[in-house]
Amino acid sequence: MKKKLSIVLAVILPVILILTCVTSTVYGLWWPGGVIEDFEWGGDETSLHGRGVGWTVVSAGGSSVAEIDTEYKHSPKRSARIYRDGSHNVYACFPLSEPYYIRFYVMKTDTSYADFRIGNGDYKIWARINSAGVLQYYYQSWHDVCSLSADKWYKIAFKNIDWDDGTYDIYVQGDREVEGAQMRLGAGFSGKLYFENLSPSSGSFWIDDILCYF
Repeated sequence: MKKKLSIVLAVILPVILILTCVTSTVYGLWWPGGVIEDFEWGGDETSLHGRGVGWTVVSAGGSSVAEIDTEYKHSPKRSARIYRDGSHNVYACFPLSEPYYIRFYVMKTDTSYADFRIGNGDYKIWARINSAGVLQYYYQSWHDVCSLSADKWYKIAFKNIDWDDGTYDIYVQGDREVEGAQMRLGAGFSGKLYFENLSPSSGSFWIDDILCYF
């Protein structure tokens, strides 16, 4: 009986795992050591707040939003749109503690300003795509990484994140652009991954297919 049960479990458990990974696209997925979010759980204009992997959305007012969008997506059917209305900044974040790997896809319009931040209380990664389309990271001042075109999806990854030394590598489209980038010193943005729209005027950027290991 025990032998038969072991055989059944050996067959069923991998199937359950596969189904979990497939159906997780409806809700986002946490597992021991990682998190994935592909925004395949909501309809058009569904707010991210309180959904998926535990998003918090904070808007300064106006019509600024962080919501599901089906018109522009990386794959397969939905993405998240972060829209700033004039002077009303907006950010979306979810809990994430000291990951060693962060990857996401991002697309922006000409005027939008996309900020990405995460900290641990001592150091913080702070990167952005400014309104001129230049990917930058902050350590004492802004450092240029590379130029990105508007209205095009880019894969951005922060790899080899060392929270003890405060360093990380920056990859764009699978190519390493910066090795050993220095994090910004100081507290702030601790324990959460932030996506913030700081556009000088109204504008949007989109994110999709976030993958993190910790």
